[in-house]
Amino acid sequence: MNGRTAILTVVALLAATTGTASAKAYPLASLQRRAYSVNITGFEIDGKEVPYSGTPCNSPNVPTSCPKVQAGEGAVQITYGPLASAPLPSGALVSIFACYSNVSSFNRPWRANGTATNVLTDKACHFKIKANVSAEAGGTATFKPNEESPTSTLIIRAYVYSQPNVPYGYANAPQGFFGIERLPTPSHAVRSASIGMCFAGPVILAIALPLDSYLTKRRKRQS
Repeated sequence: MNGRTAILTVVALLAATTGTASAKAYPLASLQRRAYSVNITGFEIDGKEVPYSGTPCNSPNVPTSCPKVQAGEGAVQITYGPLASAPLPSGALVSIFACYSNVSSFNRPWRANGTATNVLTDKACHFKIKANVSAEAGGTATFKPNEESPTSTLIIRAYVYSQPNVPYGYANAPQGFFGIERLPTPSHAVRSASIGMCFAGPVILAIALPLDSYLTKRRKRQS
């Protein structure tokens, strides 16, 4: 084997190895469940701090009894940390996500739940709250949906990684679902009013002009 052939062989082997590694899928079912602790401790609703009530919301339809935060104004308070019953791999990392419920991702491929195939390419866990921080250290986090966040229901989930992009386990916050309500922005309200005037203007004129003509003729007759 000459030098050029040897180099090409090494390059081909490296490419094959890299391709295999990057193509590896991690279905949710293959990960360790309840591998970590993540909890919702409270909410910011209408400018007020509201502690978690102690009653899990298990319905993705979020009935009125379940918490809802306003997009662009509200917040969800979160704590996370290791479990004594679930030892972590050395140097483990954790990322915290807010994930759309199946109800809120149904017929929406841009936020489809792909965890059955590969959690690394899943679109349901759209909101990354913390990324690749020390799993052993734990900490707190705040999820503040921006004003463009759609009305939807979500859960909080932690993914634990044995190394970057190698998921090891996961846990969902036991408090269950919460809702996001998107409020109409002033620009939307102005746009709606403008559209309404565009449609209403011709109608008003169509009524007003004949009425004015009728009243003018009536006044002339009476005079």
